[in-house]
Amino acid sequence: MEKFKLTSIKRYTNDKQGQPLKTKDGRPYTRVNIQTAQHGQKWVSGFGSNTNANWKEGDEVELIIKENGEYLNFSEPKKIDAVDEKLEKILNKLTQMNLILESMRQYVMPKKEQAPVPYNPEELGEYPENDLGEPQF
Repeated sequence: MEKFKLTSIKRYTNDKQGQPLKTKDGRPYTRVNIQTAQHGQKWVSGFGSNTNANWKEGDEVELIIKENGEYLNFSEPKKIDAVDEKLEKILNKLTQMNLILESMRQYVMPKKEQAPVPYNPEELGEYPENDLGEPQF
C-alpha cells in the first residue's frame, strides 16, 4: 500500500467497438485508467468503484499497484489491509520498546542480581532507601 499522485485519469464504460463493458456474468462495469507521478507515462488500470468515482488529477490516493505482464493494475486497499499495516507498525514499536527496556534493565541490574519484574503493583513491595531517604533501585 502506497500513496500515488494522479496525473491523469480516464473512465470507460464501453469497449473500443462501442459495446458496454460487462463482466463474465453480464454485470456492467467501469474501467478506470490512471497515470501517476511515480509511473510517468505508463497507464495503470483498474475497476471503477464508489471510492474512486470522484478521483481527479492532482489527488493523492492510496493504492496497491501490481505488475501483470507488460501491464500495471491497481486495486484499492481494503479496510483490513489498513488495519493489518497499522497493527504491524504497533507491533514493531512494541518490540523496539521491549528491547530498550530489556537493555535498560540489564544495565541497571547485572545478571546475577536480576529478579523477575512483577506485573502486579501490590507485589512490588518496598524498595530499600539510600542515605537521602530516596528509594534505591
